[in-house]
Formats: sequence, structure tokens, C-alpha cells
Amino acid sequence: MATRFTASAIGLTVVLAAAAAPAALATATAVNAVKQNLIDYPLGTTKYKTPAQSPLPGHLIAGLGPAGRLTVDVLMVLAVLAFIGWLIARPPRDERDAAVRLAVGYAVIFTLDPSTRFGYFAYPLALVGWLALSKRVQGEGDAAERRRPALVRKLLPRRGAAAT
Repeated sequence: MATRFTASAIGLTVVLAAAAAPAALATATAVNAVKQNLIDYPLGTTKYKTPAQSPLPGHLIAGLGPAGRLTVDVLMVLAVLAFIGWLIARPPRDERDAAVRLAVGYAVIFTLDPSTRFGYFAYPLALVGWLALSKRVQGEGDAAERRRPALVRKLLPRRGAAAT
């Protein structure tokens, strides 16, 4: 089910991006606006600076000058590549696993983003809140639980399960 959802989401994103691309890229001004909104502003490389910046690691490192800026950019690329590798090596088993991975990915990227604000952390917190409020269906996690190494099962029992 998680695989089908992921494939549908990626497919829909590609279709919508392809449908919007001609209008978004019709003129040089439009291309520049897309670049500013999707790349430059989140990375803090525009002449417009937000006064709401937070002292998170990405912002502090980027503030060290050109070497700091390059370091943050490299760290963000490495974080994205690590996240992609994690998804390929161990695809999410279900919606809950996908939500955990998204929350971790968002938190890492927002921490490393040079122009981020604390408000962006509402996204991973919302995912964690959804995980806390939703309940695992009885028997849904049994196969996944058996795949966990015995030491991990003993040290980190699942919520509601006794240590073996």
C-alpha cells in the first residue's frame, strides 16, 4: 500500500509539473522568478533577507562566509543523498514508516537550511503528532516486529509491547 501511494504521489507530481512547466518557463523573467522562489530564497542567496532567521546550525555555518556557505550547501546535498539512499535501501513498509522517514528528512533539511526558521519544524512535528494520534492496526506490525533484530526488540520494545 505504501509503495502504491508513493508511486501515485510521484506520478501526480510529474504530471502536474509537466503541465505547469510551459507557463512557468515561458519567459526569462518567469524562469528567474521560479529560480528565486524555489532555489535562491530557501538557500538565502537573494538580496531579500528574512528578519525571522533562527540560530540553527545551517544559518550559523553559512554566516561564516563563502566557505561556510559552501559547507552548508554540501551538507544539504549529502543529507538529501543519504535520505534517497535510505529510501532505496529500506523502502517504507507502511504509512507510519513513511511518516517517520519524512519527519526525519524534514527535520534534517530544516536544521541545515541556511535561511530556515523555527516555524518550518511544524511539518515534522505534525507528522509526529499524526503518529502519536493514529493507532497501528492489530497484527499490522507483527511481521515487521519479527524482522527487527532480537537485541533491538529487547532494548527498544514497541509501544504497548512487553520486552522479550
